Amino acid sequence: MAKTKILIVDDSADIVEMLAKRLKSQGYEVMTALNGQEALETTSAEKPDLILLDVMMPGLDGISTGSRFKADPATKDIPIIMVTAKGEREDIMKAIDNVGVAEYIVKPFRIDQLLEKINFVLTQYRS
Repeated sequence: MAKTKILIVDDSADIVEMLAKRLKSQGYEVMTALNGQEALETTSAEKPDLILLDVMMPGLDGISTGSRFKADPATKDIPIIMVTAKGEREDIMKAIDNVGVAEYIVKPFRIDQLLEKINFVLTQYRS
């Protein structure tokens, strides 16, 4: 059986590295991107099963990137979990309304919380 592929999109190389290491240790195949444009290019080459997406990134931010994923028939069904420092209600509603995110996690977060959300979302989208 193929490993579940998760794309991590964050402009912080430290966060990407930490998440990649932890997710790989849990048996996931990990793809990474440091900005929205790179994320779009990565998904056109190889489709992930789930996307972890930061909101605040230079250039193409997470909301714009997520909106493009949802507008593209090839990527519209990939669940997105926003992982961001933007925790105000209006930020969360914008992500839900504009992107249709499956979950929204505010930084700093506990890794076990993120792993639970990942498992929940993957279970929901596979059933």
